[in-house]
Amino acid sequence: MILKILLAAFLSLTAIQYHSVSGALPPGWRTCGKSHPDYNKCLKEAAQLAVLSIANNGQKKYGVFPADPLHFEKILLDQSSGPVRVKVDFSETDLTGFKNLVIEGISWNGAEMAFNASVPKLNLYGDYRIQGRVLVLPIVGQGISNITVSGARIMTRWNLPEKGKGKEKHFHAENLGLKVHGSKVDFHFTNLFNGDKRLGDNMNKFLNENWEVIWEEIQPAIQDSFGAAIKEISNRIFSRISSQELLPS
Repeated sequence: MILKILLAAFLSLTAIQYHSVSGALPPGWRTCGKSHPDYNKCLKEAAQLAVLSIANNGQKKYGVFPADPLHFEKILLDQSSGPVRVKVDFSETDLTGFKNLVIEGISWNGAEMAFNASVPKLNLYGDYRIQGRVLVLPIVGQGISNITVSGARIMTRWNLPEKGKGKEKHFHAENLGLKVHGSKVDFHFTNLFNGDKRLGDNMNKFLNENWEVIWEEIQPAIQDSFGAAIKEISNRIFSRISSQELLPS
């Protein structure tokens, strides 16, 4: 679910002029027409405002709660191949950091949209249960997990075809590709190996010494889960606002 609410906001930003939004769109949001003398800059600024709005306040009219923190009842990770073979069940987990997200670039060309952003620090904190093997070492435990991605960079690209007829057409998010990279990822799991402190401390140290390999292996599964959540919430919003309202002709 990492960016599900934020991306929904980005896709509601293009119209004819640069002005306060009224009608079906959230109050205070701004739109950008392609005739604007600096369209890309306008779109970037409008997207940044939408991010801050949703991160801090959410949009109740769409059933969207504040995005920082994002709360997840359950996230499942099942990695059965490669050097990291683990099954992890995260529950009652919070993701924080979106209040500090900065849009670095955004484009929307017809039915395709892409953007990239940076976040100084993303933190995922909550309960976990893990079992499997990391590189050459077995790992098992149940307790509290704390995963921090420092210097996070988020990149996404997706298709936005219109569906429906006449003025009742709506955008529909499809084929979303999402990447999350970090300059450093820190892992800490409490109560590993049934609370054996020596084994637990050594494993946490081992995870952090090999964070690049571990993150590379578990990253695709995490990104797939977050991408699915992005589409779910985005399409919830698109179903309530016509494409003509989002992108006037």
